[in-house]
Amino acid sequence: MRIQRRLLTAIIIGLSATSLALTGCADSSAASRDGESTVAEAEVPREKVPATFGDNTFISGSTRIAITESRVIPLGETGNEHGVGPVLAIWYETTNIGVATGAESGDGTGAGAGAGGIDSTASDPLGAWLTHFRAVQQTGAEYPTELGLAVSPDEALMGGQTDPIPVGETVSNAVAYTLADAEADVELIVTDSGLTEVGRQTFNVR
Repeated sequence: MRIQRRLLTAIIIGLSATSLALTGCADSSAASRDGESTVAEAEVPREKVPATFGDNTFISGSTRIAITESRVIPLGETGNEHGVGPVLAIWYETTNIGVATGAESGDGTGAGAGAGGIDSTASDPLGAWLTHFRAVQQTGAEYPTELGLAVSPDEALMGGQTDPIPVGETVSNAVAYTLADAEADVELIVTDSGLTEVGRQTFNVR
């Protein structure tokens, strides 16, 4: 009887151990499957979109801004009737390409270029310009003088300069900068929306 009881006890212990081992394998397999599922569902980062400036055109993952014309308008002439001095007027076209797919990295032309930051979608013609462009003049001070915006030089475009641009469409606009010095060149500094410089363009105002 004792031998039979020992044999029965050994069989029970063996079956219990086998059951525990199978349960452990099942849990491990489930965890592995969960892990594989997590990896499969993880979003793969999209390719970074470069921001560039060259040939009068800024391009990012969401916006294209092409300068089409520029000229100096003396005080009192058409396009500068209400200013305080001569202005540099710039006409441009803004295209809403769509949502940016990632961080920008700069590769511009002109007087300078640099790495980029993160870009946003084109909002409106004026907002897009102010996001990516600013104008300065060397006036003899320790630092360049940043130029302020004057009244738009093109009355026909003023009504739509703050209207949102639908994706895929292009809108014309114009801006004007009041000159701090009637002789010094104006340098247009171009940046991505992270304020990292991607290019420059110089305008002779003499």
